[in-house]
Amino acid sequence: MRRVLLAFLLLWGAAERVLLAQSSTVAETLSTIQRRIVDAYFRGEVDAFRREIGPLKARLNERPFRDDWHTWYYLAFLSNQLGWHYLSTQHRNEDLAGHYLEEAQRYAEEANKRQEHAVNYLLLASAASGRLGLSSPLKAPLLGRKAKEYNDRAFQQDPDNPQVLLSVAMFKLFAPGLFGGDRNEARRLLLRMAEVARTYRPQDPLILPLGTEAEAYAYLALLEAMEENPEAARTYAQHALALRPDYAFPKRLLAELDRRVMERTDSPAGSTTDR
Repeated sequence: MRRVLLAFLLLWGAAERVLLAQSSTVAETLSTIQRRIVDAYFRGEVDAFRREIGPLKARLNERPFRDDWHTWYYLAFLSNQLGWHYLSTQHRNEDLAGHYLEEAQRYAEEANKRQEHAVNYLLLASAASGRLGLSSPLKAPLLGRKAKEYNDRAFQQDPDNPQVLLSVAMFKLFAPGLFGGDRNEARRLLLRMAEVARTYRPQDPLILPLGTEAEAYAYLALLEAMEENPEAARTYAQHALALRPDYAFPKRLLAELDRRVMERTDSPAGSTTDR
């Protein structure tokens, strides 16, 4: 009996060491993927998102990755970003946008099955719903309400999470007033986000470390540009770049502000040449 018990304990210890080694390998792999996703996000490298999504889907064939909610969370984020890319004016393709955003919803639900009602699930579900509304005008009112519901639940759970503040601010910035849009409230939330982002650190090291101070200032720059306050927009965009020099979004905003200045200077109304 002692020998049987000893053999069982030895096998149990060996199995436990294998599981720990697998867990460590999964975490290390996901950490590497996390860093690449974040770098691609700030640099605006859409092709990098495409390169990441295929191999990450293939990881679902491996049970340790399939069972880890972060795998599904990263897939949902990548699909959300690609869906948004195909909704932008320059690259608009509503079919592709719808495909990626529906995948984002599915991946977010799979993440939720493994980590129920996590704040990051609610944020991804909100983004996918809101963006699907933009690609399908007939469904926009229903999907807009769903996006707001997800945001409200996330805010109730973690009101000082800068990613939550950003998501709610974006809804306030872009939603029509009839459905809860309010640019003044968006500004207040973004300023609050800039403050809390300086010290906020997610407890889970594999959460995408977004919702940064640089993002807060970049979106404040966008808001001021939308409000026709170019100098304030320029100041915020420059502040964002001082914090994150490789951040593509505020660079594009500054280029757009410069283009508008040139157009006004070159137009007859803006010309200072004697007639």
